[in-house]
Amino acid sequence: MSAEPSQRPAQAGELCTCGRLAVLVFEGGRFGDTGYCGRSDGGDRPDGVCVFCGDEVDHAHYWAAEARAGRDGPVVEDGEAQSGRCPLYRLRLADPLPILAPGSVRRYDPAADRLARAPRRLHVELNAIVDDALRAAGRPQLTAEQFDRLDVGHEIAAEQVLEELAAHGDRAAVVLAVNVVTESVDELELEELADTIWQVGESDFVAGVADHWEQTDPVDRPLLVLRHLVRRRINPEVPAAIHRTWWA
Repeated sequence: MSAEPSQRPAQAGELCTCGRLAVLVFEGGRFGDTGYCGRSDGGDRPDGVCVFCGDEVDHAHYWAAEARAGRDGPVVEDGEAQSGRCPLYRLRLADPLPILAPGSVRRYDPAADRLARAPRRLHVELNAIVDDALRAAGRPQLTAEQFDRLDVGHEIAAEQVLEELAAHGDRAAVVLAVNVVTESVDELELEELADTIWQVGESDFVAGVADHWEQTDPVDRPLLVLRHLVRRRINPEVPAAIHRTWWA
């Protein structure tokens, strides 16, 4: 990429706002010197976490905390945020931290956040498996009444899986999660698919996700197995990563 008057080629060690190595640096301007890596995905990191502050890469938690405290979020022009970048961004990690008002940045706790949101992620995944199973079987989607009944059951089940995790560990929680989705699919009279899913629970499920098991927080291991070994068996187009984009 060629440099223009307002920008220059990046030097060794200079970083994009997403945390990757920069290829260009935009100099001056409202936000100061800012690196750019040439990609516009906002930093699609496997762990979904910003390298500068530890918050998620879209900094939704930071900006929400700022709003609750009555402080300004990103500058908005024509209805669009002009900078949602990390408030602790600096061109090099070795550079001094920006001077910010006391208390203006809430330090993000990924472990606490994963635990708080784990039931919702499992709940959504259970619903998604049912949707994919119906679609794969060429069956009509659930009526509103059917969906509501299943949705409530999955919400309760997700909480129970997390209770099982706390009481008996991640493997017991995984087995319970697999059993829940097996029963849901069986209830929809998709017996063959229910049998296939049940076999996942009976098999050495960890072997199927061995590359990811140790790197995944224990609270997300039931979700890991449901995503990799259950949902992707029904719909191979589903992304495999346990990533914030597919938690929403």
